[in-house]
Amino acid sequence: ISSPFILHSYAERVFFAAILSSPSFGERNSRNLFFTDFNKFECENHPLSFLINPIWLPKNMSGKVSAFIVGATGQVGKAISKELAKTDSVDRVTLFTRRQIDPSQGDTENDYSKFTVKVVDYEKLEENHSKDFEGFDIGYAALGLIGTQSNEEKKRVDHDYLLEAAKLAKAGGCNNFNVVTGGSSKDSRFFIMRNKWLIEQDVSALGFERVTFYRPGQLVGGERENLPLAYKLTNPVVNVLDCGRFMSLEVPILAKVMVHNSLQPAKAAVEFRENREVHKQGIELAKAQNNKK
Repeated sequence: ISSPFILHSYAERVFFAAILSSPSFGERNSRNLFFTDFNKFECENHPLSFLINPIWLPKNMSGKVSAFIVGATGQVGKAISKELAKTDSVDRVTLFTRRQIDPSQGDTENDYSKFTVKVVDYEKLEENHSKDFEGFDIGYAALGLIGTQSNEEKKRVDHDYLLEAAKLAKAGGCNNFNVVTGGSSKDSRFFIMRNKWLIEQDVSALGFERVTFYRPGQLVGGERENLPLAYKLTNPVVNVLDCGRFMSLEVPILAKVMVHNSLQPAKAAVEFRENREVHKQGIELAKAQNNKK
């Protein structure tokens, strides 16, 4: 469908690339005629932002986005919260939890005034909390049980709760969903890997404009009070033996990459980010941030 607000042809994009050459876009503008490397907030704040494909822009058109986290009290959820607290382009964050918590969760270095905690009953999400999931631009899911729970319980929490939250978020207008799964395989003899594969299949089928699955190995360096004994014993060993991060990943790195990527244009409707790839990108992002200081 033709629209005067979307640049369709190569000639149009080249023409407007020249027009859009300005300090707000920097030198990248002359090298990228298709706008695929631009941060969507840079696009939004440009005076001619209406010429750029609006699928990359926040629906509220304010240059800011809103986000929510399910699984906010786990080690990954806490790390994502920290990253969002430091991200100015996110102006509203809701933490969905099963109990009332302080949104800072002990973090004294960042400002959590834009955070709200919403206590929900995951057994009755659709019945009691449909409206609570309305109006978000971005969602992050880091639900997951670690321990000796039964397979049925793990499926209920890891898969069923997550899928129900994803459905409500999609129905409420969210079209950017980011999920931590881990190793997944349809034919694995391990239930947890089959369950992760099922999560990826079922969430993908919901039809988000973009959904990204992160597949870390063993997570290290996170903040979790009730970490199972097996992880407490093996994490220090893994931290030393796998310093190259081929089979493990630091939780703060995972969170940094998740938040950063969710604020960039998508390369595909469904993306999978593997352990080593996330580690490399996280190191690059950390170096870039340190260079700015």
